[in-house]
Amino acid sequence: MDLVAKLRTEPESLKSLHLDPRTELKGEFVRTLAEALEGNTTLESLSLVGNMLGGEGASIFCKPLRGNPCLSSLNIVANGLGPAGAGALAESLSGNTALVELRLGDNLIGGPGTALLVPALCSCSALTLLDMRDNGIGDQGAVALADLLRSRPSNGIKTLYLEWNGIETEGGDALLAAVRVNRHLTTCTISPGNPGFGLSNRVRIEDRMAKRADAAKAKERPQPGTPSALDGPSMDDPSADGRPSVDGPSAEAIWPAKGALAKGPAKSSSPPTRDTPDMLAGGLPAGQRVWISILRCLRRLLPVRARWHDE
Repeated sequence: MDLVAKLRTEPESLKSLHLDPRTELKGEFVRTLAEALEGNTTLESLSLVGNMLGGEGASIFCKPLRGNPCLSSLNIVANGLGPAGAGALAESLSGNTALVELRLGDNLIGGPGTALLVPALCSCSALTLLDMRDNGIGDQGAVALADLLRSRPSNGIKTLYLEWNGIETEGGDALLAAVRVNRHLTTCTISPGNPGFGLSNRVRIEDRMAKRADAAKAKERPQPGTPSALDGPSMDDPSADGRPSVDGPSAEAIWPAKGALAKGPAKSSSPPTRDTPDMLAGGLPAGQRVWISILRCLRRLLPVRARWHDE
């Protein structure tokens, strides 16, 4: 009851509420806690995993969540909601614009409960993750979820968990058709627990998810030529290391033009001078000394190659 007292005296301080599975939300405590949460506008994350709230408890506890402008994460896994609890949850979430993650695994929601829930989820404009594992939704629930995927094809759910739901061919066909339309979904887990889903449907959905995941990763990688925080100074930037640029000779200066080897080395009109690269190399930067060494080697080889062509 200390929790209830704090909720009543300091409601604005509550950002996250995670109740231990041993809390056992039953009887009068559910009603008392729900009354303490009434009107709360700061709660962002609520987890009730394993508290076996049941359909009746859900109808009481979900009322304070209606209109909460901050609730972004709701985890009600393993609470035995059933179709009635799913309907109560749908009423409290309708029009919610803050909810991002909704985890409803292992709640016996079934196909009818999913059909009640989907219209409300279509109005949750920020919802990107939906966990519906182990709810026995069957084909009816799968068709309803396909409608949810089609309702927001470009900015809707990105992650959908559907294992252990007894979905068969009809539901598999509906989900495959919805996945083809909805290009925002990047994760959709189907197996195990849906043996009648259809191998071709499952393979096609998983193939699309893999391709979309790869495309998303490719977008996150830096493109060639785009500097990143881990890149060092560019080799093309002369001032990258604080030293002046060292320009070597161009390719045309190193390799003779076509036909030049056959004609022999060009004759110089001026007498030879001792101001050769050998004399100048001593005080030059390392980069220019490398280029000068290359030129010196080429100067020695060119006459030999020219004579070979003349012969």
